[in-house]
Amino acid sequence: MSQSDTPYRHSRRGLVWPFLIVGLLLVAWSVWWGVLVHRIEGEIAARAGALRAAGYEVAYSDLATTGWPFRARVEARHVRLEAPSGHGVSAPVLVAEANAYRPDRWVLIAPDGLVLARGDKGKVAITAPAIRASASGFDQPTPRIAVELAEPVFTAHPGSEPFPFASAGAVLFEMRPTPVNVHASQAPGEAGVLFRLLDARGRPDGPIDHLSGGAPFTLQAEAGEDLSGLAVRQLDGTLRAEAATVHWLRPIPPLEGVAATIRFTLPEITVQVDQARQAGTALTSPGATIRFHGLDTTQEQAEIEARLRGPIPDVVNLIRHPRLKLFERRPLDLKDPGGQMEGTLRLAFPLLEDIPSEVLRVQVQARLTQLRLADVVMGKRLDRGTAELTVDNSRLRASGNAQLAGIPTQLQLEMDFRQGPASQVVERIRAEARPDASRIAEFGLDLAGFVAGPVGVVAVMEKRRNGETRLNLTGDLQDSRRSVSPFAWAKPPGQAASAR
Repeated sequence: MSQSDTPYRHSRRGLVWPFLIVGLLLVAWSVWWGVLVHRIEGEIAARAGALRAAGYEVAYSDLATTGWPFRARVEARHVRLEAPSGHGVSAPVLVAEANAYRPDRWVLIAPDGLVLARGDKGKVAITAPAIRASASGFDQPTPRIAVELAEPVFTAHPGSEPFPFASAGAVLFEMRPTPVNVHASQAPGEAGVLFRLLDARGRPDGPIDHLSGGAPFTLQAEAGEDLSGLAVRQLDGTLRAEAATVHWLRPIPPLEGVAATIRFTLPEITVQVDQARQAGTALTSPGATIRFHGLDTTQEQAEIEARLRGPIPDVVNLIRHPRLKLFERRPLDLKDPGGQMEGTLRLAFPLLEDIPSEVLRVQVQARLTQLRLADVVMGKRLDRGTAELTVDNSRLRASGNAQLAGIPTQLQLEMDFRQGPASQVVERIRAEARPDASRIAEFGLDLAGFVAGPVGVVAVMEKRRNGETRLNLTGDLQDSRRSVSPFAWAKPPGQAASAR
């Protein structure tokens, strides 16, 4: 075989270059990783020294940095940071990690929980399935920091003051350079702070537990870095009140001895009253609902619906109170009222210090029993009354049965509070009875010698805005005996007849 027939062998030196390049990159990356770790450890030591110089107590042990090649993982044990005031935090184990190619973003984990130092109040342990934090933007005037505690449980150390909360669904805290609240007037570079407390529960038999009745509540708030512009963005929970005092519309006397459940959300608060007593009266409420809504706007509103029962004089004084402005145009003149009432009061008004009468909505629906009034007409007394009463901003209506000077009578009363012309009827009273003719003389109409026996009487009195008063009397004489002696004329009972 000649030399020209020998096969050509290609050089294999080219295969070495990829491995050489990878090796050089690996060496360079390892050098970079070592420099990064050295810088991290130096930064930790420098910041710890600066804090100690400022009076803080800083302690940690077993500092170890691992994570090569793509991560920087710093783990320390028995970590403690405490301010001169005695407030601080400690952790059995604290782990911080960052990607080696993005060392400006860190994640911190406390796998074995935290301990909060509260100065003179002592310490509280926090355990949770996850306690983590993230930090970034260290090259900015304000870094971005977020802390999350998932399902934390709070336990005060022996000898320490109890902690207000027993647990929560989550606790979230975030600080970032741009304002969290876009409506806040923060300057560029300042921080916005966001805090969330989700499904929190008070410690057993503690004040929050008693107030909430054991129910969880949620709170979310936003503010500037110095807590300026603080705004509550979410509020959701339940409070329980016992023997409380509620001012429902000042200066009307408040409700006392209130037992209620308060349900608050944003933008609404609802107070469900189980029982209460109107201060200074014998009025009681077996149930009421007080609702405040629109609290996140400039048009806050209140609505009240209360069941009331008690003496009629107290009810009259309540609905005549100047704050309700029901009778500022037309007074309600009742003399020596008495009896019992059971009904419902409804109010709706804006939360203003001075409430215009045109925006205050009032409605009363009530049943009156054992009703008594003095000097109803010509000094006669009304008693043994039962009536249905409705009062609102535009009118008053009442109808029922009573005894007027001992005479069974059906009564209707209407009062019109609306503006109108001079001829407008502002008050109308209708009375229907069937007294004996001899009793009619007590009311100024003597029928002796003309009519005997029962007389059906319908009296309608109307008062107009111009002061004019009209009285219309109608008599049903069918069951009475009527006679006119000069004419020798008489009508026996049972024959239809009427008189006006």
